[in-house]
Parts: sequence; C-alpha cells; structure tokens
Amino acid sequence: MVGYEITEVPADSTPATRVEYIPHNSLRNPLVEKVLNRAVSIVNSLLVEYGQFVEIHIEMSRTMACTAKQRAKIYKNITTATKNIEDCRQELIAELRKRGKNISYVNTNDMLKYRLYKELEHNDYRTLYSNTPIDLVELIFGKTFEKEHIVPKEMVFSDAFSQLTIEVSDINKKKSNSTAYDYILKEYGKEYLEAYKQRVMKLYDKGAISEQKKNNLLLSANSVTPGAPGRGMAVGGYITKKAKEIFTPVTKRMVVSFPAVTRRLCDDWKLNTALREQVTKQLKPLGLTEELTNRHGEKITYLKPGVWSPEKDHRTFAMQAIIIAFTRPGHINYLNALNTRNIDKDQLLRMRQKYLVKDKDHNWLFRPPVPFDKIGDAVIDKLKVVFVTRQKRYGRVMTTKAMKTANGITRQLIPRGSLHEDTFLGTAKLPANAVMYKVGKTFDKDKILRVSNPKYREALLRRLEEFDGDTIKAFTGKNTLKKNPVWLDDCHLNSVPETVMCNETIYTQRIKVSPDLTEKRINKIIDKKVKKIVMSRFRRYKKNPQAAFNNLEEYPIWLNKKEGIRITHVTIQVNFVATPPIALHTNKAGKPINYVRSGKNSHADIYVDQKGKLRERVVPFFDAVQRTVNGQTITDKDYSGWKYLFTLRRGDYFIVPDSKINLDEIDIEDYRYRAVISRHLFVLAKISMGVYTFRRHNLYHGNNDMNSEINVKSLEKMLGFIKVAVDNIGRIRILNKLAI
Repeated sequence: MVGYEITEVPADSTPATRVEYIPHNSLRNPLVEKVLNRAVSIVNSLLVEYGQFVEIHIEMSRTMACTAKQRAKIYKNITTATKNIEDCRQELIAELRKRGKNISYVNTNDMLKYRLYKELEHNDYRTLYSNTPIDLVELIFGKTFEKEHIVPKEMVFSDAFSQLTIEVSDINKKKSNSTAYDYILKEYGKEYLEAYKQRVMKLYDKGAISEQKKNNLLLSANSVTPGAPGRGMAVGGYITKKAKEIFTPVTKRMVVSFPAVTRRLCDDWKLNTALREQVTKQLKPLGLTEELTNRHGEKITYLKPGVWSPEKDHRTFAMQAIIIAFTRPGHINYLNALNTRNIDKDQLLRMRQKYLVKDKDHNWLFRPPVPFDKIGDAVIDKLKVVFVTRQKRYGRVMTTKAMKTANGITRQLIPRGSLHEDTFLGTAKLPANAVMYKVGKTFDKDKILRVSNPKYREALLRRLEEFDGDTIKAFTGKNTLKKNPVWLDDCHLNSVPETVMCNETIYTQRIKVSPDLTEKRINKIIDKKVKKIVMSRFRRYKKNPQAAFNNLEEYPIWLNKKEGIRITHVTIQVNFVATPPIALHTNKAGKPINYVRSGKNSHADIYVDQKGKLRERVVPFFDAVQRTVNGQTITDKDYSGWKYLFTLRRGDYFIVPDSKINLDEIDIEDYRYRAVISRHLFVLAKISMGVYTFRRHNLYHGNNDMNSEINVKSLEKMLGFIKVAVDNIGRIRILNKLAI
C-alpha cells in the first residue's frame, strides 16, 4: 500500500514486557532521541498499568507527500551521516593542521561549523548575507563568525541543518529576529537582494544546499507557517522509522498512519466543529462571542477574533490522538485507491460501500465508530477528562556532561538554561534620582558613600570608623544625630542634619533607535536634550513608531545637523522591580561593572516568619546554579531564620478550589471526578516577586480574557491550593495542601 504500513508480528513470538531506552547520544539526531525516549517512557508506563498491547497506532508527524521511497532515502542518509562522523572529524583535523593548528580532537559543534563552511565552497567560502570571506581557523577558534539561524527560533523552533548557515557575528546580531530574506531587503535594498538570491540559487543548482535550506534562505516572515516546534518532514519520517524498530517487539501489530488521514477523518466526523462549539459555549458567559449572520441568513454565535486558536489548545492534539486510535486500514486503503492508477472500479465501489456513507448533500463520508449525531459529544466527553502532562526537571538546574580533553574524559556541570540575558547594562548617578534618608542603622559604608554632600559623607564615615563599622552603635540609641550630633567643624557650629540626600544608582541600557522604541521607552531616555528631540519626532508622526523610526538612513534624527551628528542610539533607564542585576566583572579599582539581567526565575521558596506572616524568596536561575556549584541545595531552608514551608516551581500542578467545588467531598484520585478536577487544574506558568501566574493545564498560551490564567498577588490566597502530580499517562495523585 502506498504510504501506509502495517507490521504483523509472528503468532508464535512472545511480545516483550518492556522497551529499553535509547542510550544518550546514540542517534545522530538529538531531537529524535528525545522524542523517542519520551514515547518509551509512556509505553512502559502503559505496559505496567494495562498489560500487553494488542495494537499500537502511530502517526507520521508530517504529510503523506513524503513517500515511502523518500523516507527510505532520508533514513539511509541519516544512518550514513552517523557512520561517517569520524571521517568528518579527521578531515577537519587535517585541514586545521595544514593551517598550523596541531590538534587531535574537534567537538561536534566544530564539525557542524565545518559542514556549513564546506557547503559554501561554490560561493568561494564566503558568507551568504554579507558575502564576507570565511577563514577556517577563525571560524573554529575565533569569534568573528558564528552559526546563524536562517529563520529565527521565535518563528520556527528548529536546530536542523537546513536552518543554519555561517555569518559574521555582528551581522547575526543586527539580523536579530528577522528572516534572512527580510533582513537583507531591509538592510541592503532590492538590488543587493537580487545578488543574494543568485548566490543562493547557485548553491542549490550545484547541489551544495538542500531544497529546504534554499526555501528557508528565500523565506519572508509573512510566509512562515505558525505551528508546533518541529524539524521538518524529513525528521518526521526518521522518527517513525525508529519508532517502528523500538515498539514492534511489545505489540502484536504496529500501524503507521499520516496527518492527511487524520485531517480527512476529523473533517468527515466534524470534530473540529464540535470542539469549537464547546469552547464557544464556555466563553459565551465571558462576553467573548458575537452574534453574526451567515450566508443563509442564520444567526450564528462566533468566537471573537484572536480569542481562541486550536493550535494553542492541547485538547486539539488529544482529539487527534483519538482519531488516530480509530484509524483503520480500510480508511487508508480507500484513500490510496483513489490515487492509484488503473484501479478496479468494482473494487473501489466495494470499499466505498463498506467504509463510507453518503450524507444528504451526496458527499461520501467515512463511517464513524459511533453514529454521526453522537460522535462529537462522545469525543468532547473524553476531552473533558484529559489531563495534559508536562515533563518536569524536579528542581535540577544543572546537568553533568562528559568532555573530551587532552587529559582524557572529564565530567563538567553544565547549566540547563541561560544564566542571564546577553545585553550588558551600565550604571549612572543622577541628581534627579537623589532621595532623602534619615541617618540611622541602615547607614553602612556603602550607603554613606552615596551621600551627595562630600562634607556630610566624610563626617559620617569618621563616626562609623569610631565604632568599628557597627551602624547600630554609631547612629542609634544615645548616638543618634539628635542626641549626639556629627560635627563638621572644631567649634561645633555646624553638624550633619538628621536627614541627608543620597544619590541612587540607576541602571542604563544602550539601545538602537528603531520601531521598537515606544513612548514609554522614550520617556526613560537619560539625556534630556536627546529625549526632547526623539519625542518631537515621535509626536510628529502621530506617535506611530513604525513611521517615526523606520528609515533613519533616508530621514535621520539630527542632534546637530550642522556638525552632521545623528541620533542612532539612545541610553535609557532600566528599572528592576524585584531581582537586582548581576555584575559579571569588576574594574581595576574593584568596582562592579558589566551588569546583566538575571534572566528567568528558577523557583520561589515560601516561609513563615516569627510573627506568623508568610514570606517569599524568589530565586533567579543564576543564584540556583551558583548554589549548586557551591555544593548547596537550591532551596535555603534556613533563610533569615524563617520556617521553611514549601517550594513553588514552574510546571507544578495545582487544584485551585472555588465556591463551586468542595474538595473535601470528592476523591481527587478517583477517575469518576476527572472532569470536575480538570476544570480546576492549573499549572504554575510564571514566577515573579509578588505575582504568581497559574494557567489552565490544557492551554500552553494564556489569555486573561478567556479566564485561562489566574494571577495570585498574595501568598495567603494560595493557602488551600492542593499541589498534585500528573504522571506521563495522566494519573493524578495528591502531594500536599498549601498551608502554614
């Protein structure tokens, strides 16, 4: 059969009772390894819970346009690449030795750079965007060149080879989140874009790059199809091929289907319509629907634009899984027969009568497993009891990686994410940011050094030195400035006032003047003259940043037109509500410099203080990694002498009670109550100081209008939430109830 495979296991064979995990780094493609090991975990859990499989259905992750012959070729190419990895390593080592680098080992990243370098041979080893000559030694050992994602990860989350090329590092930073095509058009113009297209087509015609890479290089952002992250059709076929090898031993029958079949069954059974109607029913009380008249003059209730999308709802994928489970060989046989030449018409008619039925509009539809008027409700009832499982790291912020060095294999701790953002921040002390403080126990050396008046500053430092740096003895009790003044002269005529002015340090960031410069950011510009000029330009274009700052080469913003000084970058103030920035370096005087944002928060530890009040400590990922490196646990249970209660992490599941549910009257782990629990099951999606965002478990994009997110701004409001765990096959169990 074309594009459809059924694997029958011999009747006398004994199915295995467990699937072994794929060893780490045993496959050439890391994404395939990750996806398959996740599937292995689920299959093993199902074997333990329900026993032996009679049949396993899997679906190709891409379209049927990739034929069996094409899939076989893709699989062969990937297998060959795995076998030839050592040859590539030795070739690169030889090339570097010719250039005076006496090395004997290169890592996987170096080999990837070398492969990208080799495909540019017909472009005289020049980069595609800027046409810059590439030096192999600089590519491997320097920082001038780097790998670049042709289509940004924000649009297509993929590290596939067809998504990568070599480019100058500065060009890559300028390109930012644009596609290669859009960046070149914007940065260099149409004439240069035509030359770029010729370079791309030359490489494609010579067979140096694949069709997928050619398409990516010529892709505009308007043509990018949104969807779940993936690595393309080719990898989908490879995953399916490996999945068949792994799971065939544990089942009597393995059936492989494809998305085109699922889409046809979904349309015939009108399940997308059923799901949309269910969502419309849920959102109508929230005012997120509107009454519209269709072409037949009927009043129909529709969701407002942008409120809901099936791609952002996990129930869509659960529905597709149900369809895959009910996909029979007869469905595929019939679809294949329609596209087969010289098919026997009598045979086609018999298949049609067996598997299809004609509706009132004379359309042939596949027979559903239950009557048409009940299939939608039956599937929706099943979706109501679906729990979405997310893979958790359980507090692990670092992983151990084996590194090959000249002294052999060593193991090194590697953070599981980005420690901080890439942009460096500066600091400044402005009179406008000065604040009045009353001199007291908080006036340590660092704070006294921020006192604006130098005479006051020197006098306070002398008082602090008299008491060996003890601020309580120096400025409280009998030594308050009111009882024991700090004199500025020997005659005791002038003294430091009880309240002094301190310069507060602010953090600054240098940014490019672009359409991203909003009114809020303009108001944060440090230089008053520059702020006035930029704001004037902004208002002249009716506060439209796209029009005001889009073409600065042709319509520059002048700071001094006579001297030819343009405004291309501005320095703005950066505010930090909770987590202060991190200083990466210090200058020769020991002063911290090169500040960065700490990035995402790792978790929040919740305590109760001596007065019985709930306290929180939000821990940035940077700090959690630092504690791990120092041999400490990421949770400080003795922080400030408070009593530790519990830890909140992103991805934790909670049952959020309300007036409609009494959790004391139901058994949360009982299957009969899954539909009730599902309506109250949330995942902790965001953590910040004072605000915790809980999102419904079946959505992976929140929308406050949909009532899909709850922002909790008080720790006391979380008391009564029940923390639960959902395993990889949807079973739920209680962990603990949040309480003091």
